[in-house]
Amino acid sequence: GIQGYGATYFKILKEIGAEITAICDLNQEKAMELAKEYNVPHVVSDYKELVKLDDVDAVFISTPHFLHHRMTMEALKYRKHVFC
Repeated sequence: GIQGYGATYFKILKEIGAEITAICDLNQEKAMELAKEYNVPHVVSDYKELVKLDDVDAVFISTPHFLHHRMTMEALKYRKHVFC
């Protein structure tokens, strides 16, 4: 599945009952495996695609810190809640 912090947060979100509707990862093969395992309907490789999805209410950004600002601002543009 997803590596590093993303894997940890994904597991915690599932444990608390969050509905995960999309996964964004550059490694499409691993993202597809995780999506299949957890029945996640959308897999994208570009965060700009993810924030445009209507069934995404919030995004959890678990990328290196230098990417947070850019990704957060894009998500906010589409009125998504952001966890960073």
